[in-house]
Amino acid sequence: MFVCLKAQVPDAFQYQAVIRDDMNNLVTNQMVNLRFYIHQKEVDGEIVFAEKHTIETTSQGIVCLEIGKGAMITNQLSRVEWLEGPYFLEIEIDKSNDGNYVALGIRQLMSVPYAKYTNLAGGLCLKSPDGSRWNIVVDEMGNIKAEKIAIRK
Repeated sequence: MFVCLKAQVPDAFQYQAVIRDDMNNLVTNQMVNLRFYIHQKEVDGEIVFAEKHTIETTSQGIVCLEIGKGAMITNQLSRVEWLEGPYFLEIEIDKSNDGNYVALGIRQLMSVPYAKYTNLAGGLCLKSPDGSRWNIVVDEMGNIKAEKIAIRK
């Protein structure tokens, strides 16, 4: 018996939050706007990705969405060079739908989104001291070779 499995790496990751007003009451069954920014290297580093979501809160004040599938502001999530981190996620909210966004905070992204980088390499990827990236390839005869990866800009 022979089994071959393949998986696709999604161009998004999950985000969930509970939305509250200034009096700490749940914001229920209301449309809110959220903006997401990914900064490279530092908290206030270059913005390499930004998007906006307009979504309705649940009866419990919850929003669930996929970062990477909103309305693009800057770049696409698939264009982020995950190997060139660290990266920081900044979130802003407009609860009144009046265009006045309030910062919710900024936190460093950890390992899960970085796993997306493996989709570029198709397997094992190594970085040489000069910064070049190499994909390790095994042909049908078992021969191993390294192929330089051209990184999208």
